[in-house]
Amino acid sequence: MINKHIAAYTDAQWDGGLDLMKRLTPAQMAQLLRGDYTASLVMGILARNPSLIATGGKRILDRMLERINKPSPTIASFQS
Repeated sequence: MINKHIAAYTDAQWDGGLDLMKRLTPAQMAQLLRGDYTASLVMGILARNPSLIATGGKRILDRMLERINKPSPTIASFQS
């Protein structure tokens, strides 16, 4: 899924993506490319790069967290 997403990147998006990749360890980058999004990956990235939250990396981290915390199906509530 990530391959399809990054295949459509513009030059500017690639520049931003490469800037982010430079901040990651090789193991973190490999885990991201495998689509293996875990809480420990997010915490490791944030521990290594706390400024990501303030510099636009927050969007990427939000997407990873969405994958980790997939919402359960909505159940219709009954009103009394």
